[in-house]
Amino acid sequence: MFTSPPLRVWVRACVSVLLVGLLSLQPVLRLIRSTQYSPAAQLYSLPLQSTGWVKMHIEDTVHYQLNGPSAAEEYASMLPPGGHLVFVGAAQHPHTVALFHQLHCLNIVREAYIHVDEPNSLARHCMNYLRQTILCLADTRLELVRRPSGNRVTSFSSDYICRNWTAVYEAAAAYEAV
Repeated sequence: MFTSPPLRVWVRACVSVLLVGLLSLQPVLRLIRSTQYSPAAQLYSLPLQSTGWVKMHIEDTVHYQLNGPSAAEEYASMLPPGGHLVFVGAAQHPHTVALFHQLHCLNIVREAYIHVDEPNSLARHCMNYLRQTILCLADTRLELVRRPSGNRVTSFSSDYICRNWTAVYEAAAAYEAV
């Protein structure tokens, strides 16, 4: 049985870092894409006019808990109503937007965590995928440490400038299967 407390702590930390990292690194990604990638690389991104930017105050919330009466519904609501597949390009091959893949994996890891079962291959895939995503984003933002000695607790209560994810959902809806 899978009950190791250090693993649970590690999973919780990874999920927290992922949420903060994914929602706050979009300005860095835009700079990287605009300076290092060729125009051909845009074929691998969802066609967007512009997402714009939004301010998000990162803090603990009563929403998106690991378990509880509304947890499954809240996590499911993060995926578009029509599903996470989009069909782009002349051949109309199915794709998923990385944002939706990451959110879907976050929910799979959450479910594996609360059911305390031996992780299945899908949960292992998701942990590896989320780990690679965190490394790829390589967030270098400095976060305040509330207690510099003893147990270190990072403060998640601050403002971040994020890509307007609503625009990503709207663009994905335009490329859903009909």
